[in-house]
Amino acid sequence: MDETNVINPEWVTQAMYAIITSKPLFDQQGTISKANTGQLLNLQTHPSHKHSYIIELMKKFELCYELDDKITLLVPDLLPVEEPEFTVDKAIRFIFEYRFLPKTIIARFIVKMHHDIKQELRWCTGVVIEDVQFAATAVIKVDEDARQIFIDVNGTQKREYFAAILHTFRAIHQLFAKLDVSEFIRLVLPSSKEKLIDYQELVQLEQQGVKDYPTVEKIYSISEILGSVRTENQMDEMLAILQTLSKQVVTKADFLEKSEEILQKMVEQANSEEELETKLNKVFMLKPNFFGIGIDLNEFVEEIRKIKCRW
Repeated sequence: MDETNVINPEWVTQAMYAIITSKPLFDQQGTISKANTGQLLNLQTHPSHKHSYIIELMKKFELCYELDDKITLLVPDLLPVEEPEFTVDKAIRFIFEYRFLPKTIIARFIVKMHHDIKQELRWCTGVVIEDVQFAATAVIKVDEDARQIFIDVNGTQKREYFAAILHTFRAIHQLFAKLDVSEFIRLVLPSSKEKLIDYQELVQLEQQGVKDYPTVEKIYSISEILGSVRTENQMDEMLAILQTLSKQVVTKADFLEKSEEILQKMVEQANSEEELETKLNKVFMLKPNFFGIGIDLNEFVEEIRKIKCRW
């Protein structure tokens, strides 16, 4: 990495701004060949031998991602405004509500989850994603005026996939200092109306031993409401998070760094090391090279042992 660029963030910012605000990129709805990005830059200030470095930084800052052809970049902020037509049944209904909603949150989510985008169903304020292994599909939409992000998930392992989606959003939220965001389950009442129930409040009530949650139409079991979005075995959710996280990172070191907190929770939840290895083995049997980042089961178990020793 060029030291001059590292100590001159203005140089980097100017390059990124020139690319993402360019008319050609806007006209092409956010897509451009990596080879053509140089046409959007001033070659005197940003010479051609620096262009690949700029592109890598844009990917690192989650401003863009490579399409499957590996030669085309897509900037989610410049996707079409019009929502495509699609049909997805709703099972899990969730919502994030923000006091102030940064516009980059949905773009960052699309970049992180781009491997799961279903049939190019993506637009500037939403995306449809699916995971074949979970046999689950999710629709993510932003209502910028209401400062809300809606999540609907359905499928065989919808709760596991939802856990991975929730973790991804929470990781993005941590990038913003003092971001005021609330999490709600959207409960469908017998009248078909939706009632927003504070997710964290519900968890606290459960921990306090409260059994029932009354509404004007019906008294619900708290465990039943939470069970609609959580699995009975938290280990399964953490494995789902690891599987999704492995698609969001490029290097083995990056994966191990970002997964350490999840590994700690898995160790806490496991009744024995054998149980933990059995759970992990189900993942590695399906993806023996763990989504191409070069981790095998033995290496992963050894990493867990290192974490336990540090405790």
